[in-house]
Amino acid sequence: MTKGKFPCCYLLHHMGGEVLDIFKSFNLDLDQVTHEALLKKFSDYFSPKKNITMERNRFFTKRQSPDQNIMEFVTELRNLAKSCEFPETDSIVRDIFICNMRNDYNYVKQKLLEDGNLTLEKALEVATSLVASREHVSILETDSNEINKIYHQSRNFNRGRSSSQDHRSQGHQRSVSRQSNKNGQSSQTSSQLTTSCQKCGQIHRVRCPAWGKTCAKCGRRNHFAKMCKIMSVKNIGEHYVNEELPIQEFHVGSIQSANSWDIEMEINGQVTSAQVDTGSQVNIISRQQT
Repeated sequence: MTKGKFPCCYLLHHMGGEVLDIFKSFNLDLDQVTHEALLKKFSDYFSPKKNITMERNRFFTKRQSPDQNIMEFVTELRNLAKSCEFPETDSIVRDIFICNMRNDYNYVKQKLLEDGNLTLEKALEVATSLVASREHVSILETDSNEINKIYHQSRNFNRGRSSSQDHRSQGHQRSVSRQSNKNGQSSQTSSQLTTSCQKCGQIHRVRCPAWGKTCAKCGRRNHFAKMCKIMSVKNIGEHYVNEELPIQEFHVGSIQSANSWDIEMEINGQVTSAQVDTGSQVNIISRQQT
């Protein structure tokens, strides 16, 4: 211990003249007081006395905020408990951690309350494991819903395209029927059509034999392979056809080359790139890009 007038005077000199009045209020003898005792006097004066009741009230009423995770909440409780002077800190932190957990973690609270010999460390281990498992399941369910959404959209598009083809086939049958009735009225000597059907190649009155059949060449319905208008491509190049072909409808997802149909997907924790199928039957390429 440093005792004597010189060390204390040296301390007062460096603290400044503003503290002389405070020193006088201590009623200390510079020849008898030690340097450590004088420092403690100033520390007690400038440091407010700790209010244990207020500190414990702040600790007991602390609740987990919406933006706090499990570990952040426990860390804050431990820091608040340091100024509460509890005889046993971990058990009290454990209790407040469970009681003041936010409402969306009620499933964690229920699991922790089932263990009668729960320690703070074990409570942290169980809580973090449950939260991580729930978040992982939520990610998997989200990915599954997105995949099912794409699948159902594709099925609906194919169903609509098939319905459009059926309507065109029905319109073709009605056209052949009207042509048949007109020919029957104009010709009294013949009851048969004089032109062959574009779908089956035969001459018939109303119902086409190719209706409902699948072409063995292109896989489409309502015409025979011998009447199929889709030619097999053997050589890639430009080919000009002068004859007029029947107009067919195609669904084109996009005719822009600037943007791709690629998406980023997370499957089993791995991020991969995938191309979305637009369902288009044909690709359109401008002449400038060929």
